[in-house]
Amino acid sequence: MAENWAKQTERGTRLGVLVSAWLYKLLGRRITLIILSPVVLFFYLNGRTHRQSSMSYLKRAQAMGFISGKPGFVMQYRHFMAFTGSLLDKLAAWSGHIKPEHVAGVHDGLFDAAKKHGRGALVLTAHMGNPELIRAIATVNQRFGVTVLVHTANAEKFNSVINQFSSQSTVRLVQVSEITVATAMRLSEDIERGEWVVMTADRVPPEQKQSGASVPVTFMGDTARFPIGPYV
Repeated sequence: MAENWAKQTERGTRLGVLVSAWLYKLLGRRITLIILSPVVLFFYLNGRTHRQSSMSYLKRAQAMGFISGKPGFVMQYRHFMAFTGSLLDKLAAWSGHIKPEHVAGVHDGLFDAAKKHGRGALVLTAHMGNPELIRAIATVNQRFGVTVLVHTANAEKFNSVINQFSSQSTVRLVQVSEITVATAMRLSEDIERGEWVVMTADRVPPEQKQSGASVPVTFMGDTARFPIGPYV
């Protein structure tokens, strides 16, 4: 049985994340990725569990026809680099380096209609792409308040750097481990006021038993459990 995602430990140091963030700010994404490539190689070579997880995913993706070619070192390394790029994008989103005009869908009519009628929303997202870009949508002309439900206990170093670079952000973060009945009522009131509450809906909550409030579904050729809570 795979280890619960929330129990996986964070690798690297806060200083390393901070240096990466400053490199991005000074040199941009492409050059920063080039500079970080040997660092990523180091973590690849010294991360047996992560290599196994990467290979497992790539083999499933190949079997489903999502990728072509046999998974090997090159494909795995590109997978690691893609993950590194996504972390840089998170830093960029929270620090304001990704502007609203660079995000497709910011000016979608649905957003404008919801704002016009004073309606809020519960926004369900997944660990695919960069959910942090919701910040760019929320800050267009200060459209509305946004509360994001997060679990950061297994990424404290990375998130401490994000907090340092996002001091001007109006997005509120709420730890999923600290949600109470009172919190749920307040979030409901936020939505009624026209604000957004954002949460990921593709992972079972931390510490939840495999047979808890989740449902088994066929996913990428195997059985995986997905949470029920966000949908009820």
